[in-house]
Amino acid sequence: MSAKDDTALHREHSKPRLLSIKQAVYELGIGRTALYELIAARKIKTVKIGRRRFVPSEAIDEFIAGLVAA
Repeated sequence: MSAKDDTALHREHSKPRLLSIKQAVYELGIGRTALYELIAARKIKTVKIGRRRFVPSEAIDEFIAGLVAA
């Protein structure tokens, strides 16, 4: 398998590191308004690239881990 094939295979089986708001809503199973409320309350971290806001996949993992621990 070439390096190019390996990279393509890795991308297929790994989740994106930055999720759009729409993707984050789907991953969490909540509504868009609820996600924006969590962002405003600083319970979920986001990054802004240009005019777009993204949720790092690690931020979702940390949020879920905090729910389980509480």
